[in-house]
Amino acid sequence: MSGGRHTEPLAVHLILRRDTNEGPEVLLSRLARAVHAGGLWHLPSGLLKIRNIHHEITMG
Repeated sequence: MSGGRHTEPLAVHLILRRDTNEGPEVLLSRLARAVHAGGLWHLPSGLLKIRNIHHEITMG
């Protein structure tokens, strides 16, 4: 670290659910085989990058 603030990535997961005639469904995706836990199912996810959290919260 070069004198800046220590930051941690924030993971965000998305839950998409819909009702069908057969019952509720949830969207899942499968991890690529070349990554950690490859081949397993999981909720769609990504990293949220916030430059200035105070600005983001107060300014929308």
